[in-house]
Amino acid sequence: MTVTWPVRALALALVVALVAGACGDSGPSREEVRAFLDSTYEADPNRSNTWLSAEAVKPTADKIAARIKPRDRFAEQEAEFMREGDYIVATFPEAQGSRIEFDDYQKVRNRYLPIIGGFWGGSPFSYGPRGRPGIGGGTGGPGGGGFRGGGVGAGK
Repeated sequence: MTVTWPVRALALALVVALVAGACGDSGPSREEVRAFLDSTYEADPNRSNTWLSAEAVKPTADKIAARIKPRDRFAEQEAEFMREGDYIVATFPEAQGSRIEFDDYQKVRNRYLPIIGGFWGGSPFSYGPRGRPGIGGGTGGPGGGGFRGGGVGAGK
């Protein structure tokens, strides 16, 4: 059977579209996230890259997640952490509502290493030992792997 050029062209276009979709950065840029936070929440005058919400942690995080569609999200110790690309947005309980922090992946990870370290690895493209396998988390997914966590090399 001979494959005609329109069929080959269609197959090539499909492959290119799939590769571009898998490799593309679907999340908003840092500037877009900052603009969203500035327009939606009150900037904390005492802390940089920090905003305040009158709502509790979960509803605040849900609203942010609906906007940025994070690559991964988890809740731990009454806080919510979301990551997309090379940044993290985190929400924490406050006396009246919640606090939102937005910064570079490394800075937030280092600041909250006891919480994030067991879930996300040392780079924005790796996951820790608690990450889910497959797309969106874990060592088997796209961009995952690399960070295995754990102690001294035993069993690795």
